[in-house]
Amino acid sequence: MLDVMFDPREMRLIHVHIRTPRHFVAFDPMPETFKSFAASGERVEHVSVHTAPPEGLTVGFYIVAETLSAAERVAQSVAERAVRGHTGLEGCQVVSCSAALVGKYFDCLLDGIEPDGRFMRGPHEDTERP
Repeated sequence: MLDVMFDPREMRLIHVHIRTPRHFVAFDPMPETFKSFAASGERVEHVSVHTAPPEGLTVGFYIVAETLSAAERVAQSVAERAVRGHTGLEGCQVVSCSAALVGKYFDCLLDGIEPDGRFMRGPHEDTERP
């Protein structure tokens, strides 16, 4: 795992992939449920949860940490505690955990262009229109 130092005031987005059993039913509020398993010192600032068919969830943890590997460790620990500790997640299993890499940012670095920092799509850009 590459350990790159960043400004510790920055958030890192870590994706945790969770395999769900066939009978799994998503429940509300899943993001708050995962976040409730974080200790205050772990600096989990925000959580998003998306279904990942056919049988899985992708949980996005926004974590303030000095390194990507530290943020990955926190996300994995929190996800594992949630899977073990919440009855709605019974039978689920954490299968992977890694930083969400933003390809456009790294393309700019390779091309020698100074990136401006906005590479994530806005919420309105992710919504498909009929």
